[in-house]
Amino acid sequence: MMNDMKAMRFLAVLAIGLMSVMSVKAQGQQMLEFQVMMSMHDTIYKNFIKDGKHKEAIAPLTTLINILDTTTICRDTEMSPEMVKAAKADYLYDLACCYALTKQKKQALMTLEKSVDSGYKRYDNILNDNDLVSLRKDKKYQALLAVVKDRQPLSVLRKSAHYAPGRETADYRSFGEADVQTFCQIFDRLSNEGMSDPAELYRKGILEYLKIYE
Repeated sequence: MMNDMKAMRFLAVLAIGLMSVMSVKAQGQQMLEFQVMMSMHDTIYKNFIKDGKHKEAIAPLTTLINILDTTTICRDTEMSPEMVKAAKADYLYDLACCYALTKQKKQALMTLEKSVDSGYKRYDNILNDNDLVSLRKDKKYQALLAVVKDRQPLSVLRKSAHYAPGRETADYRSFGEADVQTFCQIFDRLSNEGMSDPAELYRKGILEYLKIYE
């Protein structure tokens, strides 16, 4: 009876091991397929933009966004939802630029809003990008610009509890000198815990730093 029990346990462990190996292989295959599809459409749209074919770039960009909207890659692999969301925000921004350059103002503004809603945070891009010149005077564009400006690190610091209004230069310098070591410790810890995406490291580092002063 004991031998039978040991044999059953061995088979159970073996089965779990085989399932784990199969799961890892399946995840690897899914990630590979995801990367191939993304890379293909990414290359196509960038080549169109490089050649000044902004109207033609709309289709592959739309396909990339649809892939990110429907993928289960975050559920089935170790890719984080934040990475997918950030990629989607970037593609939506490029799509908004294509709409603006092809005189589709309404679509451009709608798509730019979706990009901002997805977390787009490159304020200088929206402010200075010549692709969006046709949108600059629109109230919707100006409102979206204000939202993204509010996401910049200094704006976040201004809203934190230890920030004193009217002392921007002093407080910013104080953060650079007195608190940079604390921030670096947080950054290093997150990195050692396995977080490798630089943008996500910075974002979470800032959030954890600000929590200290809540």
